Amino acid sequence: MEEEYFNQFHYEEAANHIAVHNQYRETMKKLFNDARQENIDAKQTAQKAALYAGNWLSQHILGMDKGYKRVFNDHGMS
Repeated sequence: MEEEYFNQFHYEEAANHIAVHNQYRETMKKLFNDARQENIDAKQTAQKAALYAGNWLSQHILGMDKGYKRVFNDHGMS
């Protein structure tokens, strides 16, 4: 959702921010694909994915997402 606003609001760091999102998507995709493999412990891989997602989201929201706060506020989004 936020990515749609980046271009609309001309957010200067949009490309970098989207690249970070894309890396997250790729990592999660790999973990889910790994969990489907017969020779991989699916439970362990799911735990790894959950830990990665939780850490990534908390760090991303508390860090990088604060970078667009001003731009969004300038456009009436608070």
